[in-house]
Amino acid sequence: MKNLIYFLLGCCALWFLKFALGKLTIATICGIPLKISGAFILFLGLLVGATYLQHDGTAAEALQHARFVLAIIIVAYLCVIPHEYGHALTAKRLGYKTKDITLWPYAGLASIEGEWHKNPKHEILIGIAGPGVNFFMGSIFIWCIPNDPEPNVWIYFFVFSFLLGCFNLLPLYPMDGGRVVRAICVMRRGGDVLRGTSDAQIITTVGACILCPLVWVYWSPVVAIILLCVVMFGRGEVNAIRGKIYEEEARERSPFAKEDEILDAYKKKAEELPESEREEYLRKMEKFHRWMTEVFTVNVQLAAKEFDDKEVALKVINQRWNNCVKFLCVVDEKSWWEFYDDFINVEPKGVRLIAIERFLKGICYAPKL
Repeated sequence: MKNLIYFLLGCCALWFLKFALGKLTIATICGIPLKISGAFILFLGLLVGATYLQHDGTAAEALQHARFVLAIIIVAYLCVIPHEYGHALTAKRLGYKTKDITLWPYAGLASIEGEWHKNPKHEILIGIAGPGVNFFMGSIFIWCIPNDPEPNVWIYFFVFSFLLGCFNLLPLYPMDGGRVVRAICVMRRGGDVLRGTSDAQIITTVGACILCPLVWVYWSPVVAIILLCVVMFGRGEVNAIRGKIYEEEARERSPFAKEDEILDAYKKKAEELPESEREEYLRKMEKFHRWMTEVFTVNVQLAAKEFDDKEVALKVINQRWNNCVKFLCVVDEKSWWEFYDDFINVEPKGVRLIAIERFLKGICYAPKL
């Protein structure tokens, strides 16, 4: 009975994680999909529900208060969406593609593709576009406010637009002001993106240590918590940039780096097989190659989070990769494909990558250097 309960709890936890990491497309504007994350839906439901349950008045008053909180959140995110499209459309104008815009519990996020962060001028233009849209919106909303002492929706739109613009100009990476700071740091470092980003992260950490206590005491604990989340997210983005740089060098040193040559080798091997076995062999090898590509990428990202020193990180990447190859060599084919199916069929991709990371930490453990 106890094992059944643990199993059901585990299934619930996996469903919750899958839902939180999932995305739902709600619109497509200017060719850019607007998505809402499962985490945002959960956050919205929990916040409105908690507001209703904790209200001390009657049920009707509690319901009215919960509706008011829901309306405030909707107004806030109606200001966030144009902000993110300001980034995305500016990036499009500069020649970069935006994969999508996603609404998360703490903010919106425009997934701009390409290496725009390596061009400081482009990063500054993209960074200031979002707050610029909010200030423009605020200048329009202020003229819509009637001469009436009673609160109305235009006041809330004006306040949220103005505050969102000012908030994002704080020099905390990866907020818009922090991106401008990062671009300046990269220029001062002679175009070294990694060192410039690290400098911006140091400025962010110092700024957060000063601002968060002040915001907590004099403004709002919620805003202070959001600032802390931003700082942690910025650290993750620094690791992502470091991971890209490590991956470029790791692929040059790794025998797995040249995907085209490996696929050609698969095809040559398939030509030696009977025709009845050829198609199945190629199908398996393509699936295997896809999984190994993900393992290689997660291996690099994991090292980027753990090590600041590039040479140490590359040594660990190589060690883990060798351990992974050894593991594959000692497992029989049937067990290997069962093991592989346990990974490749996990959805969404974010959950699968977490599983691969656990595999690398466990089976492919790199000893201390």
